[in-house]
Amino acid sequence: MSTPVNFDDTIHIVLDSIPPSLNSYYRHGGRRTYITKVGKAFARKVANKVVHPHGYCFVGPVTVNITFTVPDKRAHDLDNFFKALLDNLEGWTFTNDQYITQLNSRKVYKKNVSKTEVEIRTHPGGYELFTKNLR
Repeated sequence: MSTPVNFDDTIHIVLDSIPPSLNSYYRHGGRRTYITKVGKAFARKVANKVVHPHGYCFVGPVTVNITFTVPDKRAHDLDNFFKALLDNLEGWTFTNDQYITQLNSRKVYKKNVSKTEVEIRTHPGGYELFTKNLR
């Protein structure tokens, strides 16, 4: 059950790390794929940061802006960060990542700093109040 409401059209999230690469987030064993301990720890970190205080979750088209601050100039592929981050935001900030209509990202180098800043912006009328947890 959901009820349309008027509320701030942006959610800001700051995580104190960058997402794990897909190689360390998922593992394959036999015929199944599972989330590793590293992946589960990242999922808990995201869940603790993104629970919206008013229970709102965006429904419909959203724009996502992400800044990854990496601590060194090693090869950090941006595309490796998206899956773990977006999958963990889904259900907490937007109902499904299929509704992302625009995805902007950048990578910034800052010595000894590792963080992820996310801004999720909905389009007018694109958010609702959910009376029960989506997960």
